[in-house]
Amino acid sequence: MSDRSDPPSPEEPASEEVLKARKAALEEKLRSHQPQEVRETRLQRDKSDRSNWALAFRLSSEFIAGIVVGAGIGYAIDEFFGTRPWAMIVFLMLGFAAAILNVLRVTGKVAESGSHLHKVRGSDSAKSMDGPEGNGQ
Repeated sequence: MSDRSDPPSPEEPASEEVLKARKAALEEKLRSHQPQEVRETRLQRDKSDRSNWALAFRLSSEFIAGIVVGAGIGYAIDEFFGTRPWAMIVFLMLGFAAAILNVLRVTGKVAESGSHLHKVRGSDSAKSMDGPEGNGQ
């Protein structure tokens, strides 16, 4: 009969429960020897992996939605006015452009519409009220 710390002999295969217990004990030993920073870094990496997947799905849905909506509007206009295929071509291109703009906004490469203008107007109005010296007169 073998001890739990001894590996099983080739003649007697280890049961699944014994292997699970040995694996759990080994993982616990490894965790106890790891510094706290390593464990926290691993948790942060797991969270960032999930957020990266969420961002990827959001970007792909934004892109596909823009193209589908543009094509749908173009198709509806073509059916209503009988201008097939011109409205669909035009709105498909507009949908593609809107999809790219939405993806750039989500990734932060382009500012949200109007947000930059409010900041610029706010700072310009504050400067004009303060005067050139900035003393409020």
